[in-house]
Amino acid sequence: MKKSNIFFEIMKCSPHVVLLGAGASYACIPNGDKNGKKTSCMNDFFETTGIDIDYTGSYKNLEDIYQDITDEKMRELLENKIRQYFDTFIIPDEPTIYDILIISLTKKDLIVSFNWDPLLIQACQRCHNITQDLPEILFLHGNVWEWYAVENDGTLTGCFAQSECQSHRAYLRTISEQRCKPVPLLYPIKNKDYHKDKYIEKAWDTFQDRLHKSFMLTIFGYSGPKSDTEALSRLNSWFLIKGKNGIKSDINNYKQLTIINPEKDILNSFRELLNVPQIPLTEGIKDYVEVLTDFWDENNWLLTWPRLTTEGYTLTQYEGEFPQKWPITIEKNNLTWDVINSIAKNQIKADEL
Repeated sequence: MKKSNIFFEIMKCSPHVVLLGAGASYACIPNGDKNGKKTSCMNDFFETTGIDIDYTGSYKNLEDIYQDITDEKMRELLENKIRQYFDTFIIPDEPTIYDILIISLTKKDLIVSFNWDPLLIQACQRCHNITQDLPEILFLHGNVWEWYAVENDGTLTGCFAQSECQSHRAYLRTISEQRCKPVPLLYPIKNKDYHKDKYIEKAWDTFQDRLHKSFMLTIFGYSGPKSDTEALSRLNSWFLIKGKNGIKSDINNYKQLTIINPEKDILNSFRELLNVPQIPLTEGIKDYVEVLTDFWDENNWLLTWPRLTTEGYTLTQYEGEFPQKWPITIEKNNLTWDVINSIAKNQIKADEL
């Protein structure tokens, strides 16, 4: 039975939220950055990055290494070397997965990232040269290229990429002479303080608000490590809303979840999201979850309905309509700047399909 048009319109206009982990940056530059520099996931961190702090422990995973270090000077040295390492990454000249991701979404959508590297910021800067209708981007654990302007009382007044600021001793200043300070990096400890820094706190508040309102959530390359217990708890409780009876299966939770590039056993980290009973709006939909092994999977809505992901999903999956007016899909073997430009310039709206 077809539901009300009003309900479908709400779904179409709801945000698409994309959550990125280290696996997303690795997929962005599988052969290294512009200079061949490789990014790293948590595992084999020292071997991949070449960072040397005379660590003599047996761990190879950054999460375990960081928590194993008890000497404050060694931990501070590791933190400084991590910031220096990621600060120098340069995105390749050719289009990357991050360019596709950004251009496939619009202002109503949100990208949140746990990654410290600047690749997403760099991709956003060049996509802004194509269109201003782009998603908001936030870094939940900080980013080496993210700075924010502060008043004398410490009030956050705006965020800037490092390249938009001018060096001035311990701070940077924008062209308009606003004093800026770097967003801190949150390292892999179990009890992170998300309220200590104004930028981090605001990022999580925005994430919560948009996730509550969202219809689609895509988790890409995020493994849900054990040091992110609180982050996972927030994700599970914010995406699926409890009804008045305390059960997460009411009308608010007709949502779509896609998990891309999951590591082994990763799905266990998202068991609260995966085990929610759903009553389908139409007979053809029995499960609201899609697990894709690769970003380039043909079922990735970012590729098949760029800039109209929520609209396309609602039309085809819930309304049973298959319009032909959106001919542009993104394919790995045909990824050029011309294709990205044509996607951004196509002004077809959902009500025109």
